[in-house]
Amino acid sequence: MTLRRTNNPRLTRNFLPGTCRAFLSQEAPMRLAAQMRGGYYPAHANAVAHAATFLRPPQNSSFAVLDPCAGTGAAIKQLANILGCPEEMTYAIELDDGRAEDVKAALPDAQVLAPASFFGCRASPNSFSFIWLNPPFDFSFGGHRVEDQFLQIATQWLMPGGVMALVCPENVIDDYSDARQHFMTYYENCTIEPFPAGDRPFKEVIVFGHKRARPNVNGKRDNTWETGKRVWQKVLAALSGFGQKACPIGFPLPGLL
Repeated sequence: MTLRRTNNPRLTRNFLPGTCRAFLSQEAPMRLAAQMRGGYYPAHANAVAHAATFLRPPQNSSFAVLDPCAGTGAAIKQLANILGCPEEMTYAIELDDGRAEDVKAALPDAQVLAPASFFGCRASPNSFSFIWLNPPFDFSFGGHRVEDQFLQIATQWLMPGGVMALVCPENVIDDYSDARQHFMTYYENCTIEPFPAGDRPFKEVIVFGHKRARPNVNGKRDNTWETGKRVWQKVLAALSGFGQKACPIGFPLPGLL
């Protein structure tokens, strides 16, 4: 997938959006916080390297990458190094006190907020070229998934044409899941790629998608849900004809590899 150019995002903490305030006012607010602290499932380095084979950085253009659940910072550091993203354009958020010092040490020149809750931070909308989203794997209240809550906010921060890479158990993205519906609405050219065999203890997959210029409000299903790098590369090749033409609202479409 091609990462798009972006201006430097602004990332700050201690801000609670209205939707998040409403959420925290409901029952069992501490349960989600406990789940976010304990639900730490870092991706193996082999899985991160595998994910990077699906990504292509823009040529001669700056871009910014974000990991909202950075853990010790290993995954986003590995991805930034492979993609050639400067550390000062690498952004990370980590909730856990113990891992906060680890991520700061791993990324001394990056933009790091730790310890900090992703839901208590804000960023310029439509800012990031690429988001590596590996949230806690767990249920929230009302039968919803914690992964869906992270995905909804992260989508707002990703720029149109930018790339989302959601890491989750395969059942979280099944045909009738909230996550699948979200991707169908806000993303195009989507694909689901399993972690390498032997490195997926929770049956993890990576869900890739380019953020749409405009949401698919009618929810119409398209044929971009594919599995496997060979098919995904074909999708990329099909996009190459767009070059640097603009979407209706002025953002560039994904370009050449």
